Amino acid sequence: MSTPDQDNQPNAARQSLVASNQPALPYGLEDEIDLIEYLVAVFRNKHWILLLAFLMAGAGFGLAKVLPHRYEASVQLALRDQVNPGGVAPDERRAPQALTLVEQSFVLRNVNENYRHIVMARMRSRTFTLHFIEHRNLLPALFEKQWDAEKNAWRDDFKPDINLAVRLFREQVRTVVHNPENDLMRVYVRWSNPRLAADWANAFVHDFNDYWRERVIEESDRKRAFLLEQLRETSVVDLEKSIYRMIEAETAVEMLARARDNYVLEVLDAAVPPDYKFSPSTKRLVLMGFFGGFGLGVVGAIGSVLVRRIFKAMQAYRARTESRPLARRESGGRAGGQSGRDFDAGFGDDFGGDDTGDPGGDSMAGLRDDASDEPSGDPSIDPSRGPESGLGSDSTTGPRSGSTPGSARREPYLSDLD
Repeated sequence: MSTPDQDNQPNAARQSLVASNQPALPYGLEDEIDLIEYLVAVFRNKHWILLLAFLMAGAGFGLAKVLPHRYEASVQLALRDQVNPGGVAPDERRAPQALTLVEQSFVLRNVNENYRHIVMARMRSRTFTLHFIEHRNLLPALFEKQWDAEKNAWRDDFKPDINLAVRLFREQVRTVVHNPENDLMRVYVRWSNPRLAADWANAFVHDFNDYWRERVIEESDRKRAFLLEQLRETSVVDLEKSIYRMIEAETAVEMLARARDNYVLEVLDAAVPPDYKFSPSTKRLVLMGFFGGFGLGVVGAIGSVLVRRIFKAMQAYRARTESRPLARRESGGRAGGQSGRDFDAGFGDDFGGDDTGDPGGDSMAGLRDDASDEPSGDPSIDPSRGPESGLGSDSTTGPRSGSTPGSARREPYLSDLD
């Protein structure tokens, strides 16, 4: 029966194996982040950080003085109610039941629920923007660099791109904003000349009222022409009465459109030339430059600490990688010396080495003496050739027991051991 200690031994071994297989973190990353070190670096470089912040603030101030000034003029508007513009209420209808829907379409002119959105969409539309640019002749102002005011002509036969002019006016000059809290609208116009900005804002509202009025009058004329044509073709008295009421309603609509100056948009606060520029904002650029320079200085101080840590980690890694081959060579040399000594000891024991620690020294000397004094049984062997000649083979007994054909080639090596 196994004990709890024996059961925990495999788990401990398994956990140690998993821990040993986990990769080690790179150099410099195993240390904990010390925020004090970064704060000290920021405090140490506080003068440089403040200097950079003030330099960036000065650059922002200079940029505000160099950039062209733009002024903003705005006009506040209210949308007029378009319910029953003809002045005929539903209770005053006397047409037959079959013609009620027709009269309602002609007389009441039911207003869509998204009528406000339709008006704002037409104000921002490309059609009205193009109409406003052409009607006010804004191309010389939009392409001021290519316009020669003295000659009243374009320079170098320049041909303005009307699509580019519309895009510039919609994106950089005019802005239409709706305030959902009070249900009012405001038109902004930004330009380099404050008087032109105010004039264009007021003219934009005036032209849009005229643009909408012309559309309504054209629609009323078409409907009235159609009703008169139908009146000549019918002989039913009730139908004639209904047609007369619809003609009367269309006439009232046209009369109101022609009589109202602010037909769709009512001006609550007209635009006036602004006294102060809209952009560039000197205060904004100075503050952005100061805080931007301060943040850049702090990031630079913290970055210097990080770079220093990375450099130290690289040096430690390089030193460790360079020390590994040297340690391997030293360990290999020690292992080779030990194996050589073991080989010499074993070789001396085989050839009668004594126990004094000199492996094979005396035995080798005795072996050479015996080989020189003992005459060889083979007359072909010349004793004058030295002791090495008698070690390879014996003519009477043949090769030594345990020797190999290559033992004769190892004789010079055996003689070198002396």
